Amino acid sequence: GAGSVHRNLFREFFSLPFQKTLALVDEAKKTEFLGVVERNLYKFEANGQQFPLMCLCALLQHGKDSPKTQEKINSWVSYLIERLRRPATPAGALAAPQKAISNVIEECLSAPFQKFVPIMEESVRNRLADGLGERIAELQEEAQRRVLDEMPVLQSRIEEVIVGSTKELNAWLAAAPRFPATPLALADALAKMEHPLLRFFTTLKDPSKKEAFLVAAALALQGLRTRFRWMCAVEPDRPLAPSRAGERHMDHRARKPSHSAKSRYLRWRHVEPLNHFAPTRP
Repeated sequence: GAGSVHRNLFREFFSLPFQKTLALVDEAKKTEFLGVVERNLYKFEANGQQFPLMCLCALLQHGKDSPKTQEKINSWVSYLIERLRRPATPAGALAAPQKAISNVIEECLSAPFQKFVPIMEESVRNRLADGLGERIAELQEEAQRRVLDEMPVLQSRIEEVIVGSTKELNAWLAAAPRFPATPLALADALAKMEHPLLRFFTTLKDPSKKEAFLVAAALALQGLRTRFRWMCAVEPDRPLAPSRAGERHMDHRARKPSHSAKSRYLRWRHVEPLNHFAPTRP
């Protein structure tokens, strides 16, 4: 039927011999042909065929660095993220979320999609990785390992988040309690550790980066129990004190818009500055 014809055409468009042949065709004829394909995209399957063909036509006509090509790729990624965040329907509510996630992941692992990953803008790759990170924890452990192993974009994003958090925490520890290493800055740094991909930091291949991250986080939290404990008292609206229930849950949205970071610093810098040297009561 028509469905099988479109599937065969789709496979042919992405085959290497076809693309090599198309590269030898006169530019005007190639543009005309790709225009015909674009006008008939609606005849292909909405899930899995229309977006790949749309991006392929833009790539072959305008090149990988063209804003038009990047716009099409960005639209495809936005569509995938939307499907990830779409709530499950009442019917089969338990199975629907995992199936939706699995379908998106299979599309991301497909050869047509992988063709465009290397030419994506970095911000688009990061947005895709963050969107996947919000949902892949819902999959079975074996499925999680497969996704993390077969999608380099996830590994690179995990490493970027880990390294960034480590640098931010170390910078704060080196400067505190001098401005701008304020309680506000530390709360924001710890809040970033709620990034959905951070839970997969153990999958990093470089053990030194994992160790550096754990040491930085431990030193920051230990500092709040010891020499920086006074910060928890002078910033009562900032839940800086680490608790056993959850040391990383920092409400970074509780910021008062009427006060700048510097005015906050001046406020807590002059509240009994010597008290933090005194021994604290148990």
